[in-house]
Amino acid sequence: MIRNNKGFTLIELMIVVAIISVLVGLVVVAINPVKMLGEAKDGRARSDLNQVKAALQLYHNENSRYPTAAEMLTTCTTGATICFYGTYMRQPPTATVYYANDVTNDSYIAGVDLDYPSNEGNDSVSYTKCGPSFDLTAVSPKSAGNSDYFICPD
Repeated sequence: MIRNNKGFTLIELMIVVAIISVLVGLVVVAINPVKMLGEAKDGRARSDLNQVKAALQLYHNENSRYPTAAEMLTTCTTGATICFYGTYMRQPPTATVYYANDVTNDSYIAGVDLDYPSNEGNDSVSYTKCGPSFDLTAVSPKSAGNSDYFICPD
């Protein structure tokens, strides 16, 4: 009697599953989704901060000065006479923005904390450009400079 064995044995299936598991593990390590999500979040924070910079320039054009830190926190729902968020920006940025201005309100520095700062991008350049004239501890809890992205008037 000749047996016609069609199909796979349990051992063959287990070997195939093990090989696929190893390949999936290698792909996940190569892609590093946690870092990619962090870099995407950092990109959003940089973009939000650049929108804040444009809104600050609009504020300066209308008021001949930059807002104080207290004015930066006002929204139109708080009953403030000058609302930064709602008038100059539609809504507050998703990232936490650290902001400081000088005594005469002629200049400012704003920054965001980054999880994955870029060495080849503008992150360290933004610190060199904006940082020297301000106390960075007022702007960022990290105050490490290269771990943040900063904006200031051009």
